[in-house]
Amino acid sequence: MDFTDEGHALSRTGFSQTEAVDNGHSLSNQGTKVMFCNGPDLGVITAVNPLVITTLRTGLNIRPVSYAERGGEVWWSNGEESGRCNSDNSDHPWTVPAPLDIVSVVAGTGTLPIGTYRVCITHSMTNGEESHASTIETLTLTSPGSVDVTLPTATTGTDNFNVYVSRANDDIMQRYSTVSAATS
Repeated sequence: MDFTDEGHALSRTGFSQTEAVDNGHSLSNQGTKVMFCNGPDLGVITAVNPLVITTLRTGLNIRPVSYAERGGEVWWSNGEESGRCNSDNSDHPWTVPAPLDIVSVVAGTGTLPIGTYRVCITHSMTNGEESHASTIETLTLTSPGSVDVTLPTATTGTDNFNVYVSRANDDIMQRYSTVSAATS
């Protein structure tokens, strides 16, 4: 809209009609994404004419949202709730969900030396992201044997379990194996 010297309003040519947004806030350009909140709903603006918003999360507390972009993904938080907008504009938690604790660790037949072994598990994704570890379990072999681990049910949305085991009487655990979460 332009105003003439006489105070008359003139529409500019070449511009499309605007769309009113009630209670819009936290508009931010993050790399290739434009993030936006409309009341309690967080979304990504995927087209401007006509306005198209892909909703990521609904029911948020109406608070200012902060964003940080890295590698085509946007991490967001309003101080109470948080998430991550992936490259396909889907909403995910900041980190890979942690696994439930190991169901059991028992001695089996094998050739591992006598000693105390520490075992824990993590979840991982095919892109290499990994969760924090489960509770550490210990097993003492009183004769040569093996460490047999029973995994819990996989957390929804994860791809793999990583099993970490220490050497006998050592505190440092190293990744021993990766198992598909679908086969656990």
